[in-house]
Amino acid sequence: MLRGKWLVMLLAGGANAEPPTFSAADLLGTWECGPTSMHGPGFDLDVLIKTTNHPDGTYTSSSTSIIKPHGKSAVTNLDESKGTWVLQGDLLTTVVESARFISSTDPTFSRNEGQLLLEDELHKKRTYEARLLELKDGHSRTVPVGSLYPEAVTESSCRLLPSPS
Repeated sequence: MLRGKWLVMLLAGGANAEPPTFSAADLLGTWECGPTSMHGPGFDLDVLIKTTNHPDGTYTSSSTSIIKPHGKSAVTNLDESKGTWVLQGDLLTTVVESARFISSTDPTFSRNEGQLLLEDELHKKRTYEARLLELKDGHSRTVPVGSLYPEAVTESSCRLLPSPS
């Protein structure tokens, strides 16, 4: 009987185990993520992101967002951002320091309007967290933590691009 209780205590202790620890060095380089699909009320969104993580804890990123309003033509927006990143255990935290709207395929949506939209998002949130689910062999999977939008809580897959020679 005592042996059975000991086994239950060991198993229960295993449920409270520390999250896996990944190496920040394994996140260095240029990663291509997506497309990550999100579904909101009246639209679908596919996001493709190319991010370069530098050893000094900074990053540069370019994003392609393909917005598909239900019953209307898709619109593609491009933007860039810069900031910092840090990995603690399995939590990847990025802080957006600046963002720049590049273009939209919607001719009625100006670059200035796009920039104002990006700045509005930065006023709402600059720090983003993602739980690292997997990181091995040049592939990773993450899921956002504490997202402003429930639709954005979706798993993303990334692959490390070969270094330019």
